[in-house]
Amino acid sequence: MASASRRAMPPVLLVHLLFAVLVSSLSAFYFRWNADPSELVIPCAALTLSMSAWWVWSWRKRAGSSFDPYFLFLLAAVAFNCGQIVLEVFGLNRGGILRSMFSDETICESILLITLCLHFLHLGALLAIPSGDALADAGTTPENGVLLDDPALKKVGMALWAFSIIPAFFVLKRSLAVVGSGGYFSLYQQQLDVRLNPAPMLLSLFLVPASLFLLAASKNAPRIRLLAVVSVVGISFVNLVMGQRGAGAMPLIALAFVQHHCIRRFKTPYLLAGGALLALVVFPLLAVVRNQKLADRSDPAMLMQTLTSIENPAVAQISEMGASMVTVSYTLELVPRMRAFERGTSYAFALFTLVPNLFWDIHPTKARRSLEEWLVLMVDPWSAKRGGGLGFSFIAEAYFNFGWLGAPLAMLALGYLLSFMSGRSLRSRDPAKIAALGAFLSFFLMYARGESSGFVRPLIWYAAIPYVMVRWLRRRSKETP
Repeated sequence: MASASRRAMPPVLLVHLLFAVLVSSLSAFYFRWNADPSELVIPCAALTLSMSAWWVWSWRKRAGSSFDPYFLFLLAAVAFNCGQIVLEVFGLNRGGILRSMFSDETICESILLITLCLHFLHLGALLAIPSGDALADAGTTPENGVLLDDPALKKVGMALWAFSIIPAFFVLKRSLAVVGSGGYFSLYQQQLDVRLNPAPMLLSLFLVPASLFLLAASKNAPRIRLLAVVSVVGISFVNLVMGQRGAGAMPLIALAFVQHHCIRRFKTPYLLAGGALLALVVFPLLAVVRNQKLADRSDPAMLMQTLTSIENPAVAQISEMGASMVTVSYTLELVPRMRAFERGTSYAFALFTLVPNLFWDIHPTKARRSLEEWLVLMVDPWSAKRGGGLGFSFIAEAYFNFGWLGAPLAMLALGYLLSFMSGRSLRSRDPAKIAALGAFLSFFLMYARGESSGFVRPLIWYAAIPYVMVRWLRRRSKETP
């Protein structure tokens, strides 16, 4: 009887499968309906809102966790792709979804594609959870026998920290000078210049992963923990001052993640308070002032006045993040009408970024032009020539490659891999694996509004390779008599 119950399908998974059939059927029948698309926008948006609530609740119920890489990515994916959809249900979009830039038909198709893809992403994540298992109790505490003193982890973290601190200092100093004289958008020009000499930037990016590895090894080493925390908070603060919200927030989230699972757990109200501070105060304020020079936004009174002048910071922030949906709508309009489906090519070139640029003046993946660069060149050539962009969406990339039928399957695979990798690492209670997950998080969350070519190399260079170094040192110390 016990083995039979273990093989039984969990109720949450069964309900999710039924919802998957429902969402898939509605998406298929939409193209056969003769109804006016303008009458379907609100019902489609309500479907997305209800499914979003289900995704959050079902993960908490099935996995028992609300602070793991998959759940954080799910929240980012919903925020960037569904923000304006949710606001539309409550009539909070000024001028409609995406300010009525697209036809109601395109908006309905965008909503259905986003909902379908996210639902299959979540299905893959639920399928990856072993029956009867959960992540709620996964973590590194003294009573569960985790290795608290890990010399290999400390050595790798300290070596990478020493290796990256000087390049990071000069890269951040130069970026601050650029923003100080020209505002946030002057960074786009700097990014164009960095491509000519990328070595300092690539080395500087090791500082956050190095600090996270140090933090994971600092359960009994408060001085090392202080060094790690100061390094990450310092980088995040500088990036936020420059107006780079993603680059400022992601290291802080990764820091809290490693602290939560390796040192001391945060209570849920503290996590919610920290997220609310970023989302409702810091991000809306930066959205208004980041195009100003640093000297013009150094007055606390001016910053407070600016913040209070924002009519509704929560709605403003959700609306701005949700504007990333525009990349899905543009992609639906342009593909395959203006460009054929990629058939997996963009993912292949993303994997090709693992090959160092030793044989070409420009790496083939870069020379090919990213999907984001192609899109902004098609819809906003003026911004494209000046280094600007719209971002992209992992959902738009899946559709770009495989269309309506293949995109949900690609999301199914992504959800399964992300949930399996994070769940297995957390359940291992190995601080090195948790540190690698943190390093992975510090880059990966922006994949919700990006494409795969920008995230494969950081995953290997800044998360996998440091972890392999730790494993190698551990093995070597055991073999040494």
